[in-house]
Formats: sequence, C-alpha cells, structure tokens
Amino acid sequence: MDFLFSRLFWGGIIVLFGLSIILNTLFKINIPLFKIVFALVLIYFGITMLVGSFRSKTGNHKSADVFSSSTISVNAGSLEKEYSAVFGSQTIDFTQITDGADKTVELNAIFGSQKVYVNANTKIKIKANAVFGQVSMPDNNTVSFGDGSYSQEPMHTLSAGTLFIDANAVFGEVRILKQTK
Repeated sequence: MDFLFSRLFWGGIIVLFGLSIILNTLFKINIPLFKIVFALVLIYFGITMLVGSFRSKTGNHKSADVFSSSTISVNAGSLEKEYSAVFGSQTIDFTQITDGADKTVELNAIFGSQKVYVNANTKIKIKANAVFGQVSMPDNNTVSFGDGSYSQEPMHTLSAGTLFIDANAVFGEVRILKQTK
C-alpha cells in the first residue's frame, strides 16, 4: 500500500503522462493513460489481496487493516496513536491498560468494523463521530449520524490517568465495551 503513495509511483505516473502527451502531439498516437493506470492499480490491489493483506503496523504510530481482519492486544507500552479498519475488521484489547496516562487514541472504521475492549477500571472519555455509521459507547448509547460523547465524569473536567478515545465511523461501526480482567 505504501507503494501507491511513494515518490517512485507518482514520478512514474507524471513521466508516463508527459510521454503520452508527446506521442499524441508528434505522432498522433493516443494512449489511454488513465485507464491503464487505473487497471494497474486494480491489479496491484488484487495481487496484494491474494498474496497477503494490507496489514500495516509501522513505527509512525499507525495500525491499519485494509481488506483484512486482526486482533490487537495493547498494553501501555504498545499503545499506538491511531487504529483504522478500512473494508476490514479489528478487535482491539485495551484491557491491559489500567491507567490511561492521559493518552489519546484515534479509532477509525471506514466501511469496516472495530470492537474495542477497555478495562472497566480505566477512566475513559470518548468523543464519537459517525457518518452513515455507528459508534456504540460503553453505556449502550449510540451515535449513528453526527457526534456524541461519553465520560464517567463531566467532559469538561480533566483528571489524571484518563484514556481519551476519538472514535470515527464512516459507513462502519465502532463498538467500545468495558470489560473486567
């Protein structure tokens, strides 16, 4: 997936686009460049899906599942800044985190689903956004279109050791459940 966002890929596209303009201008040879590039991108996605998933977990604090599913067990040391499920699903276990240490985590479900387990003793504050999707809070309230929030204490108060969750669902679902461990 990183290949599609690399300088090599986009540089090659620009060179091919320039060559197609020269061929069309000098020799009246019309090459349907955009159709060819679109077909090559589809072939790349297909081969990547057959060979292995788009699962990426890199050092830049992103964990994403695209066209795949995974179960992620997280402790305080391995907490990433962002977890995303795009056309895939994730089960994320935050139950080992007992002290939020004022960390912020972004959860994104885009045409996908996430099931998130949080320790019942961890203080959490959730800001939920949904567009044609659903974010389910630990108190069984849901946000289906628009925004909402959840907190065990008033949202405007800040107490130490809180885990802040920014949950976003676009044509997807994020379920946040409290669990004792």
